[in-house]
Amino acid sequence: MTIAGRAEIDFLDGQRIHATPDQAVLFRAPTGRAAYSAEAGSKFHSVGFSLDVERIVRLFEGEVPELLRALLAPDVATCRIAPVHGNRAMRTVARSLSALN
Repeated sequence: MTIAGRAEIDFLDGQRIHATPDQAVLFRAPTGRAAYSAEAGSKFHSVGFSLDVERIVRLFEGEVPELLRALLAPDVATCRIAPVHGNRAMRTVARSLSALN
């Protein structure tokens, strides 16, 4: 979740998406990695975390929302991306998580 600023997120398969305070990005990359880039001199503050696929399914008691189903496919050969609308509540939680570090 982006708390402040904007960054482009590049994936090894060539896909690109931007992260802003108004757009959170959920993704699952085959390598588990992505490259973030921001303009020189710009401020970018974000918080990210990862969860095990089985853990996510258990959290939803097997009723995974449609938005997340593509991210949870057993074998991911290309990056799966799900942009979601960010809001004040999400940013507040993200700020509190970053304060824990």
